[in-house]
Amino acid sequence: MKKPLALIAILFSLGIIAGNYIRVILFWLFLAAGVLLLLSGVFLKRRILGGVLLALLIFLCGMIWIRVYRIIPARHIRQFYYRPNKIYSLRGWVNSQPVFKDNKTSFSFQAEEIAEERFKQVCCGEVLVIVPGRLKAEYAEELVLEGTLKRPFAGYLRRQGIYRIFRMKTSAFARKTGRIKGWPVKRSVLRLKTILESRFESSLTPICCGIVEAMTLGEEKNVPLKVYKDMVRSGTVHILVVSGSNVGVVGFIIVLLLKILRIPRLMRFFFCAALLSAYCLLTGTSNPVVRATIMFVVFGFAYFVRRQPDIYNSCSAAALAILAFKPDQIFDIGFQLSFSSVLAIAFFYPRFKGWLRLKDLKWLWLRLPAEGCLVSLSAWLGTAGFIAFYFRMISPITVAANLLIVPLAGLITLSGFSLLAAQAVSCYLASSFASVNELLVSLLLNLNSLLLQVPHACLFF
Repeated sequence: MKKPLALIAILFSLGIIAGNYIRVILFWLFLAAGVLLLLSGVFLKRRILGGVLLALLIFLCGMIWIRVYRIIPARHIRQFYYRPNKIYSLRGWVNSQPVFKDNKTSFSFQAEEIAEERFKQVCCGEVLVIVPGRLKAEYAEELVLEGTLKRPFAGYLRRQGIYRIFRMKTSAFARKTGRIKGWPVKRSVLRLKTILESRFESSLTPICCGIVEAMTLGEEKNVPLKVYKDMVRSGTVHILVVSGSNVGVVGFIIVLLLKILRIPRLMRFFFCAALLSAYCLLTGTSNPVVRATIMFVVFGFAYFVRRQPDIYNSCSAAALAILAFKPDQIFDIGFQLSFSSVLAIAFFYPRFKGWLRLKDLKWLWLRLPAEGCLVSLSAWLGTAGFIAFYFRMISPITVAANLLIVPLAGLITLSGFSLLAAQAVSCYLASSFASVNELLVSLLLNLNSLLLQVPHACLFF
């Protein structure tokens, strides 16, 4: 079988979806999986029957995993009976980088103990903490908070494993214990991210800074709401998050630098994998970044062992890795758009290219734009259904917009990283790159606005 991982990923994903909607007692699922495992071993030599039994087993594994993943421990904070408007004391540690936006600070908080007056109870699970004003805190810091509990209504939070929101009146109701928990590597990476953000903020205007931070560091908090909505309408909002193209740019820079330094092939692979993993942590481990990082590593490994990489198998490996940690991500729109766009490009683009016989086109200046248009069209065909379903919107202008704006976004990403490098060399050089960033961002915004003025560029229903 040429694409075994693709078949496994499809069956496992279908099992997760079925397990979400079909209610079967977990005991019977385990029993059925055990019987299928036994029968597949007995009939292993019979290719058709053995293959069918293995396929059913993988499907059942998906059903079992989503059910097991959603089992809530007895001491989980979701099981804690709380009273609205009652003040509780919550001890735990900061599990994400705090975000200050709209005059509020929010962050994920790993709860360890909850108290009400004299009553204390050990607990676990994540809560979303929201504090008016600015709260100075870092990832892994242990805090004691006072505030009220409420249930989140957003399905997005529940898919992230967050079942409670903790609201505080002011930052004065947060007390630091001085203890540090969490993962030291992640703490170091997030500290680096804070430093890089401050460097962007010191060199760029607020709008330009917000867009450059989103493209290079995956930080969307400073992107103006109007800019974000305009990008959604043109179908180019994906450039405002770190995605596969950004990971590709970073991977290319890393490989190029390692080649210049004459690092051996094997060491280049391990260095590149480690640095891309750190970049994945730096940008928040979103689905597109995780997918692109895993795919880049798989392709790099294939290059190292001198094998022809397969995009379907590498994409399936990325999907299985994400679903193995968080099976609920299959219902996340970011997961669906990320994988559907890549798979659509892999499927449609070579067929379109063959039908139009672009290889026979001798004029390079004409062939390259035509190929870019086909890539954009393929990605749009893969994602248009999801966008129409979730946003009730169809953007015919998306193909042209991506053809023009995506290369420009790549230049902004490169220019953003160049600005960071220039700041370590010369203030004059840094100011030059800052001006280039301002020019490119201004061009991107004006071009996006111009495209939206085309009749029927975006249709709502």
